[in-house]
Amino acid sequence: MSVYKSLTTSDVVVTPFKVNKSFTFCGVNSLSSVQEEIVKEFGPTIPGTANTLAVKAMEWFKNLLFLGYQISPEDFAALYGLSFINFGAEGFSFGNAAGTIGTLGTNTNTTLVSTNECIPLNDPNVQITRYIGTNITSSTWVSGSNQTGLDTILNQELVYNSVKQLYYTNYLRGKDGSPVLTSSIAIDGIRNGEGGVQPSYDNYLPNTLLADRSFPTGSNEKIGLISIPSGLFGEHIKPGSFTFSYSGSLATGSISDDGKGGVILDGTKIGDIIYQHGMIILTGFNTSNNEKYGVGLNSGYGTARYAADENTNLFEIVNSPHITCSFESTMTIYESQYKCTFNPNEFIYSQNPTIISGSSNSGVVYDFATGSYFEPYITTVGLYNNSMELIAVGKLAQPLQSSNVTDTTVLVNLDL
Repeated sequence: MSVYKSLTTSDVVVTPFKVNKSFTFCGVNSLSSVQEEIVKEFGPTIPGTANTLAVKAMEWFKNLLFLGYQISPEDFAALYGLSFINFGAEGFSFGNAAGTIGTLGTNTNTTLVSTNECIPLNDPNVQITRYIGTNITSSTWVSGSNQTGLDTILNQELVYNSVKQLYYTNYLRGKDGSPVLTSSIAIDGIRNGEGGVQPSYDNYLPNTLLADRSFPTGSNEKIGLISIPSGLFGEHIKPGSFTFSYSGSLATGSISDDGKGGVILDGTKIGDIIYQHGMIILTGFNTSNNEKYGVGLNSGYGTARYAADENTNLFEIVNSPHITCSFESTMTIYESQYKCTFNPNEFIYSQNPTIISGSSNSGVVYDFATGSYFEPYITTVGLYNNSMELIAVGKLAQPLQSSNVTDTTVLVNLDL
């Protein structure tokens, strides 16, 4: 009789397989955190007279955007008791029809939070962040300037340069790869042609297809960045599973990935997704040609219209609280299959206490259990470590009768 039987390496088969889990997150779940940050940064009221309030309000709202606060212009107007004037595709402005200065939080009828039940982006266990990156070339970088982000504050210039270095260094002179730099040296020793070193960085391509990566390099051009923590997406975001819907007064739409590393808006590629890093990069809004962030089309703040161009989509994607972000994570699970085989002469004694005769538990088994043809049923298989500690128990769906003439094999699958 055998009580334990050792397993060899040939008895264990480890098989990896991929599993996916779907996630859906929404905008901020409370107004209090936004209120507290605005009060801390700007104070509870907008100073000025009835004639200058609308102009000052637009300036404050512009500053909020560049600081990364996720608040819509309607919500901002409601907070300060202002009127919101929507010009549709041409933009918007603020007004003050009542002629009084609004105070933060006085409009209790305004709903500033999402009414759905999904988990918000700024939840401590989520922390999906959104940033603006800017190619700032006209001034010296100063610590604490040009901030972006809500929960984690970063510098817009550093965001731009980091994304450029990590994901686009090979594609600054060509969307499918910078052309080879060539030059020749004439007999007089003068070098002709374009010289230099061909970039050969690892820019984390999703496949072997043509990269089709474009990156804006003009002065003050902007990019958008959505960063998903690795604790959510695991090894990588499942290709083809990412969607990001946004809704606001300036623009409404939905972006998604095409399963090949591109980010699509209305059938047009507007950026790239780095599946293994959880980075969604928005580069295709041509902001240098139509820059109107905070600058009126006519004479100035308050009376002019604001952000009436492709920047509106970038603004809403990065700043709007009315969003829904969905994707699927990917993890590798390892299934270990243990082949437990015992010979006809092994495990032929039952561990069931009812096999013992007599009410006094004398240790004498019934006669039928002592014969050579006794074949007990197997109901449970235990796996032990080298210290004979039980680490796993496998239950059979139905009892399996052992055999006295052939080997019996039980397969135990353990997913880790």
